[in-house]
Order: sequence, then structure tokens, then C-alpha cells
Amino acid sequence: MKLDKTLRLEYFLESPFAISKRYLQLRLDSDIYQYGETPMRTLERIAQRLKLSSDDHVFELGAGTGRCAFWLACLHHCRVTGIERIALFADFANSVVRNYGLQDQVQFIHGDFLEKNLSQATVIYLYGTKMSDAEIEVFILNLRNTTSGTRIVTVSYALEEIVAISSDPRIQIMSFEITDAFEAEFFWGKAQVFIQKLRSRS
Repeated sequence: MKLDKTLRLEYFLESPFAISKRYLQLRLDSDIYQYGETPMRTLERIAQRLKLSSDDHVFELGAGTGRCAFWLACLHHCRVTGIERIALFADFANSVVRNYGLQDQVQFIHGDFLEKNLSQATVIYLYGTKMSDAEIEVFILNLRNTTSGTRIVTVSYALEEIVAISSDPRIQIMSFEITDAFEAEFFWGKAQVFIQKLRSRS
């Protein structure tokens, strides 16, 4: 609770939504309303469906302020790596990690998760509802480096849907098995959450 209060106070004068909007405006992005957060109640449902444990290393892609990463680390005792392209978010989250002595449990990496190595993950959480099909294809190609059994959580779409419409032969030979799917509440409404694994299409 103290950690979460620290995060909330940091963004009291300027909300994460405003910071993200300014960042996207400076990039001349066509969509400046991309920032989204997973409600804690929904995150907890996802964590329970995954049966997270201390053996898991969760990669949260687009970690924002880090609230979800800290929740998973503190309440489910798993390791968490958050990847976030807005430097202000990543830098402050890492300062919270240091202040609360969580260096062995949580880290934040500043950068584009489409370009990062995800091979250490046992679970990958992508709340990327604003991503284009082309961006999701890049993400799927990056999953070729993950280990067998890695679980990938996506919101609103299953990765197999993108594989089915892709013209890229490198993606066409990939296949995902949905191991769980359920409806969950988000701030903008209800959506399907998919838990899936990469499998060989031989």
C-alpha cells in the first residue's frame, strides 16, 4: 500500500494519461490516446488464472507507471521485468524499486518491447489493444526466441488470429495454442483475455 501510494503521489499533478499524450504528440503519432491501465481487479483475475508463483518471470510489455508490475511482484512473489518506452515512467519506477529494496524482484527497462529480448520470460503480458496488425506481427516474430511453455497473455485478440491473416511466411509457420480465455473488465469496457502458448507447426 505504501509503494502504491508513492506511485499515485508522483502522478498527482500530471496524470500518466497526460504524460503519454505529450510523449505521443512530440513523436507526431497519429493516435495520441494510446495509454491504458489494467484494473487491479482484472490483473488479479489474470494472475490467478495463470497460477503465478515465485518460479515465474513475468515480462510486462508497456509497463506504464509500473503499478501492475509491483502488484504481481509484491502479492504473487514472481520476478517481473517491465518494458516501457516512456523514459519518465521507467526511470521513476526504477527509483521506487531502489527505495523499497526490490532489486531482486522487479526491474524496468526503457525501450521498445518490439526490439527487446523476451527469452527469459515464463509469462508475457501484452495489453496492446492499440497495436496495428503489422506491430503484432513483429511481436509474434520476436516470440520465436522464447522457451517452450512460455505463456503469452493478450487482450481483445488471440495471436492465432494474426497468424491466420498474415502474408509473412515466417509467421505462417507459427501456431499458438489457447490454453485459457475469459471475459474481463477494463476501464473502457469488457474484453476477452487470451492465455496462449507457441507451438510447433510441423
